[in-house]
Amino acid sequence: MLMKLNEAFCISWANAQIKAGAAAICYFDPLASPTIIEKEKYLHTGFETAKRVIPQIKGPTATHLASGRAIPVFQELIETGTLIAGVSSLDDMCTAKKAANKKLTILGNLNGLEMKDWKKRTGRKYCKGYYQKRSKRWWTNNF
Repeated sequence: MLMKLNEAFCISWANAQIKAGAAAICYFDPLASPTIIEKEKYLHTGFETAKRVIPQIKGPTATHLASGRAIPVFQELIETGTLIAGVSSLDDMCTAKKAANKKLTILGNLNGLEMKDWKKRTGRKYCKGYYQKRSKRWWTNNF
């Protein structure tokens, strides 16, 4: 009964935010990550909840797994109807892009604890390394 009340509240609150002008809703689900619990457990708990809740949100959703690995549950995230997957610094972005297969937008992959000490040069170096792996043309045209 409590989960049904929580689901109803989350749907109502998310839709109120969309109605008020929010561009998207972040659906935090750290227990979706196999870093936190076994995937099998997630499939019988949070995955079922997400499949009920996300389709009822009247706007795009980004599912964020906090600091846990996301790639192993990409297929399940796609099945919930979410459009964006928040990945952790533990996930490889090139692998994530392939696994998303144009069905998810990838967000994140930065280590917030390390970033607090970054200088502008460090951020550029991090981004340059990633984008040079993906597309020299993109890097040349944008930096």
